[in-house]
Amino acid sequence: MISRRAKRLSPYGNFLSVILLLLLTIMLIAIIANVLFGSMPTLKKTGYFTPNIERFQIQGHEVVRILHKGGDSFVLNITPDSPRYYWMGIYIESKSGLERAGPSPTLSKFLFEEGDLLYIFRSANGYQYTNSLQNISIMGQFPTESYYLILRDEDQKINTIR
Repeated sequence: MISRRAKRLSPYGNFLSVILLLLLTIMLIAIIANVLFGSMPTLKKTGYFTPNIERFQIQGHEVVRILHKGGDSFVLNITPDSPRYYWMGIYIESKSGLERAGPSPTLSKFLFEEGDLLYIFRSANGYQYTNSLQNISIMGQFPTESYYLILRDEDQKINTIR
């Protein structure tokens, strides 16, 4: 049994429901096509790795050693061409301010991946990092007060820190 209200809406009900289903199907196909064919930008995830950090002395100067125990690979000091690598910045923050560490001339490998060692030290040019302790000149000390060693995944294309 059909009510009076259903009889009033029935002349356009079937037509409108078919049109709405067609519109929803077309919108869904358009969204899927955008994702599959690259029209929509993909979100880049943040890189992570597990470090083992320890401090030790060389010639009376403090050096920080970082062991990459696993996780994502990072590029040091250059912009990666491949989306599978992340760009890492190394900072030392103390009461006197935030200072960025730069690569040492002895840095021989710009990719920091699982099993690699990285040494951070203070030289005449500020904080530097390298993957080999041969032929480095350590001058100065880390701050005497407490400090933070910050390893950041950075987006070089827009020059901001994520």
